[in-house]
Amino acid sequence: MLRTINRVKSSLAAVYSRSLRPLTRSLIAAAIVTVHAHAQEPARPSGQQRATVDGVVADSIRGLPLQDAVVQLLSRDEPSNVVRSAVSDANGRFVLVDVPKGRYTLGFVHPILDSLGIAPPVREITVDDASVHADLGLPRASDFAPRFVE
Repeated sequence: MLRTINRVKSSLAAVYSRSLRPLTRSLIAAAIVTVHAHAQEPARPSGQQRATVDGVVADSIRGLPLQDAVVQLLSRDEPSNVVRSAVSDANGRFVLVDVPKGRYTLGFVHPILDSLGIAPPVREITVDDASVHADLGLPRASDFAPRFVE
């Protein structure tokens, strides 16, 4: 796990140094901090039952799972508050554990977003007692197709 986290941090740092877009640089910097904080996060005491948020991050353009995406769960009330984060595995899967009840924005950052020049896609979710499954992905290739106006 630590090897994966270090690999993601290195990848994000490389994209950060090449990016000219201030918003993208800010998002990548936040992702690096989040990944580092996730690696340092202490274990929670057992007995505190909370929900799990899981899903798959997909590269909808190539039709493949998106590995090493940094998935972030942000409080809808305080958007700068990253509640949980995870890194997607080789199958694009992610799991956010010990999530308190609430309303959240779920999104991800990945170097491919910057190379395509698109903003990180997000979803709004509500977490109650039950676990939540929420898939994420890049926009479809048809969304990038040129559109002709007559």
